[in-house]
Amino acid sequence: MGIGLLSERSIIKRFIPRNKKPDEVPVKLVMRKPIPKVRSDYDVKDVAAYLSENGLERCAVVDDSGHVVGIVTLTDLSRYLSRASITGVLLSHRTKDYQHICPKCGVGILEPVYNEKGEIKVFRFSNPACDYEE
Repeated sequence: MGIGLLSERSIIKRFIPRNKKPDEVPVKLVMRKPIPKVRSDYDVKDVAAYLSENGLERCAVVDDSGHVVGIVTLTDLSRYLSRASITGVLLSHRTKDYQHICPKCGVGILEPVYNEKGEIKVFRFSNPACDYEE
């Protein structure tokens, strides 16, 4: 069967839409597989970037043989990263290298819209003819 990861997101995305009772759905149908993983020799900043780039909150840590030796979460990483590093990783979408094309029109580039506190309120796409937001 292989190793899988069960998270809140797995339950929301893969269990709830089945509209079944919990005892009617085996975990193997809901768990994420293959599991997201990083090698144990990655540094904390690289793991934080991996999680951020892939929209993850946790991943497995594997040794040189590919065996799972642990699980690392964003909360774990926050204890070791400086505030500047965390901000850099979490706000990486603001760099010029980050571009997300609009799924509706295929033309616009994702642009965050900030509120008065500097927090992202919504994402809009740069094509004025398209009204897509997320």
